[in-house]
Amino acid sequence: MKFDRAIELICKTMHVDASVEEGQIILKARYGEGALIIDIADIESILGEVKKYERTQETQVFQKTSAEFLVDYFGHPRPSPSRSDIEIEDEAAGYKYHLGRPTYAFAFLIADRLYEIDDEFSRRRRRPLSMWRQRFLKEDVKPLDMFVDDLRISSLRIESQNETPFKLFESLADSFYFHIGYNLDYPVIPRPTLQGSLRSTRIQRLRRKHVDDLDVPRKKYIPDLVHNYQLALSSESPMLSYISYYHVAEHWFEEVFQNDIALRLQGVITSPGFSYKSMKDLRRLIKIVSDELKTRDEELIINERTALKLTLERYVNIPELVASLDAFDSSLLDYYADTKVKFSGGVTVDLRSDPEDKLYGKLAQRIYMTRNALVHRKNGAKSRFAPFKDDHELDPELTMMRFIAEQIIITSATV
Repeated sequence: MKFDRAIELICKTMHVDASVEEGQIILKARYGEGALIIDIADIESILGEVKKYERTQETQVFQKTSAEFLVDYFGHPRPSPSRSDIEIEDEAAGYKYHLGRPTYAFAFLIADRLYEIDDEFSRRRRRPLSMWRQRFLKEDVKPLDMFVDDLRISSLRIESQNETPFKLFESLADSFYFHIGYNLDYPVIPRPTLQGSLRSTRIQRLRRKHVDDLDVPRKKYIPDLVHNYQLALSSESPMLSYISYYHVAEHWFEEVFQNDIALRLQGVITSPGFSYKSMKDLRRLIKIVSDELKTRDEELIINERTALKLTLERYVNIPELVASLDAFDSSLLDYYADTKVKFSGGVTVDLRSDPEDKLYGKLAQRIYMTRNALVHRKNGAKSRFAPFKDDHELDPELTMMRFIAEQIIITSATV
């Protein structure tokens, strides 16, 4: 990372203007009086730390004797402000753990990536002006601490007295997450990707209106679908969100599947070649039903993938889905066309070019295989989802599933 980029990140995140004068960086407030000063030597020292990283991924960094992981506090309870930083030292093994405020070097790396993904990231997270002025005018304020605070990120940092391989640091981190959850009931989890944190801002960019511009609802939506949609939106777990969106489609499986069989039976019965006196013709009807419906433990079992395909055909408009995905992220359509879902083996689907008679089937197969990998978690299974590790692979599937669920809710509503 270059010096000018570091200054740019500070200005974007803190909403300040910067100038360099006599070995110092002067940060001037955009919304009032006041100025903050950072020594150039401090920024150069931070950039020197960034260069020491031997292995860097989107949300984790590694040196020979330390590693740092981006984390989130999901759900409740959360640490109180006075206990947001936790430090534990294992003197016998030579490890030190720090949970809370990230290092400056790590914060700059995360900020750099966030603005690569969404250049307006900070504008949508700007603090109220009154709060900003109070913090800016404090005499003991540290500008770099303000920069980190405005990013609103936390990390787990592990330091070792000896050189340690990255895999061991990962194992130590997983043990720490359980240890903190078990003892303090803190729901700390790793964040393997930054895409999820920006999903809501992208949706708001497409749809957000001023409250004065909102009209009253004009349709009546099915409560069960709305509740699953609300659960998906409120969940901080991508896996739970995907399953909740899937439940919106699943609501219709039995109805559309049975209707499809009924229409096929109706077509046979009303054909001129059918006779209710013919046992052969009657057995044809039985075969149609028996081929599609199975029983297990005295319960009727439907073909779920077929039911999903029928539901998509009934409620999802492909051109509208394409337009929504393209507006959200123009790279997604090519991704679905070229990339299988790694953790599930979900097939590729070209929403723009695949013929309609195959498109719905391929789309249903991709969704259904992904759903199965999330639900079935047997050890050793070829297609199964690893929480956190596979979140970045699930993210584009979650986006598509959300737009599909929304279409189903809207199309099935009444006026």
